[in-house]
Amino acid sequence: MPREDRMFGDFYVAPARSVRRVTIRVLVGSFWLLLFVAFGYSRAVAIDSLPRVDTMMKIVLPSAPPPPPPAPVPPKNQPERPVVSKPDFPVEPPTGIPPEPPFDVPSVRNIPGVIDGVPPGEIPDFVPPPPPPPPKPVEPVPVGGNIRPPQRLEHVPPEYPAIARTARVQGIVIIQATINETGRVVEVEVLRSIPLLDQAALDAVRQWRYTPTLLNGKPVPVITTVTVQFTLQ
Repeated sequence: MPREDRMFGDFYVAPARSVRRVTIRVLVGSFWLLLFVAFGYSRAVAIDSLPRVDTMMKIVLPSAPPPPPPAPVPPKNQPERPVVSKPDFPVEPPTGIPPEPPFDVPSVRNIPGVIDGVPPGEIPDFVPPPPPPPPKPVEPVPVGGNIRPPQRLEHVPPEYPAIARTARVQGIVIIQATINETGRVVEVEVLRSIPLLDQAALDAVRQWRYTPTLLNGKPVPVITTVTVQFTLQ
């Protein structure tokens, strides 16, 4: 065969083989595709025809009984009523008995001769005793012997009267002073007088304070004498 014929012969043979191979592959693929579709359809039909799980459980297992109703709630804030037995004696008053007439009690205070509800012959002769007399004040004791003179705690100097200063009067005024249990001067009396200076001396001594004087361990009032001196400067 000439060269040109071989060339053209090779050219035409090659496509025939390729077409045959492609055709075979298409047929094999189509067969498997149809087989896969048929298998899938049969599975779908088989699955749809099977009973469902919940339906099978309903058939196999019986239905549970309904829950019991809740217990009734007792009412609140209601005390329990005590059980009282019926008494053996009658509790209702009898009927047909007339009421008793009222009893008039005479007032004792309205009876003549009765004082505060007590008849004349029954008035007691009891008279309450008089109150006890107040305690007698302790008499002041003069200073001397076992009675020591009190110590002066507070001294107030007298004011020199202007008239006595003008008259150039000076000297010593002696005063008797009564001192109580607390050391205060309660009474004063002039024993040696200077007329222009007496009142100033009395006013000054009344403001003096002393220590309490003890007798047998108890404070007692005492009488003592004091001197007030006036000196011109």
